[in-house]
Amino acid sequence: MTRITIIPGAANDGTNLTAVYAENTAADVAFALIFPGHALPRFVHWGRPLPHPETLVHLYDALKPQRVSGALDNTAWPSILPTQSEAWIGAQRIDIRRDGRELFCDFAVTAISPDAGDNEDASMISVDAQDADQQVALHWTCELTDSGLIRQCVTVTNLGDGTLDVNGIELGYPLPQQAVEILTTTGHHLHERSPQRQPLTVGRFEKLSMAGRPDFDASLLLTAGAPGFGFEHGDVYSVHVGWSGNSVLSAERLPYTQGVIGGGEKLFGGEITLEHGDQYTTPWVYGAFGTGLNEVAHRFHEFVRAQHPNLANKPRPVILNTWEAVPGAMTPPASETGRSRRTCGPTARKASRRLLTTCMAKAWSSACGSSRKWSIPTPTCSATTRTGFCAPPPAVCRCKDDPSRSSI
Repeated sequence: MTRITIIPGAANDGTNLTAVYAENTAADVAFALIFPGHALPRFVHWGRPLPHPETLVHLYDALKPQRVSGALDNTAWPSILPTQSEAWIGAQRIDIRRDGRELFCDFAVTAISPDAGDNEDASMISVDAQDADQQVALHWTCELTDSGLIRQCVTVTNLGDGTLDVNGIELGYPLPQQAVEILTTTGHHLHERSPQRQPLTVGRFEKLSMAGRPDFDASLLLTAGAPGFGFEHGDVYSVHVGWSGNSVLSAERLPYTQGVIGGGEKLFGGEITLEHGDQYTTPWVYGAFGTGLNEVAHRFHEFVRAQHPNLANKPRPVILNTWEAVPGAMTPPASETGRSRRTCGPTARKASRRLLTTCMAKAWSSACGSSRKWSIPTPTCSATTRTGFCAPPPAVCRCKDDPSRSSI
């Protein structure tokens, strides 16, 4: 159960503060925002629940970067959507233009929901903001899900005359100082999802997916954490862009402020053009915190399963071959064994029956249809390897090694 608490207060310099604390006790995760005056909020916490959230407003003075000699009057401290008006000097995270001219917006918050008190069973925070001079409005939404994921998106509205081009918006989450190693995946066909690690230094790292869909090189997650984090140890912070088209994942750190990890849809010039009153909504950008990668994975798995609550309560066909044959048309069961007969295209003369295959191996061979990076190039099946969707595969494939590991 998620609870959202609104805590008013004031900074040492007299700035009025509004703190928003969202906690999911069952998922053992919480996050906090602070609104300084009418400015866009800053993330001041993302991790385990705080023991004394009533003191949250004091994090503003504790985390606000001090003025640095030789730099700007206000040291960069990224909001939910950093702009140059708040002294952000990192990579551009909102790129909008009116009639071809780039806009540098200074958004002022006009509404927060919920706006007061202790709100039981509330899981979503929404913020409305506007730049009256540039005639651009924002509606930002942030949700803490039952599985402990945070997700956020923003809607941009053209309030003015003329055409408003949206060339890119990246949303992000804060990174603590100890998160100095990042993990992504890369690869190619038959070698996809290969992990790669590297240090997160001052500067920007980005992982693009520009094939029109998440390609074999695409990284489902961008993860940052303490050096050497693993599946069961180390605090890790992961982000995912919930979008099937071109996208970018990024991590950035400036010399004087906290890091940012996030991403967004990758837009081409002229792809999103807003007339007066038109809107553009970004894809959801998900954030997951956990001790080790397993906890992060659990949060995503639980979230996906929750989208299909009846998944386990209805019959589901079992596909014995999950390779390229899957897109073929499916016909009713072909025999009393319950196996399905599959046609391989509209001109196929006969259907292909996939026989029950037993694979006993930690390292599956390529003959078993595995595309994992540890697949061995030489098939271990004694039968002749056959190609084509309609070629009957060997009835039994007994890969060497662990006889206790069985998969269909």
